Amino acid sequence: MYISKKTMRQKDFAALKAKKPGFKKFKLGKSMLYRTKRGWFLSSPNEEAKKYDVGEISITQAQFLLDSYNINYQTGW
Repeated sequence: MYISKKTMRQKDFAALKAKKPGFKKFKLGKSMLYRTKRGWFLSSPNEEAKKYDVGEISITQAQFLLDSYNINYQTGW
């Protein structure tokens, strides 16, 4: 599902916390979807390792996930 192993940086999390333009966070059940200026990132739980896997996803996958959870947000794709 991930298109790359690129992960979010500390300054991305700081920008999310400061609610800067271009940075958003969406809760999808147990997973989190992040919109940053570098792309879309999905954080999903890994039950075996008891941690969260984070990776970059495509815009079309992000739009599909948002639509699946009835979140009215357009990715611009």
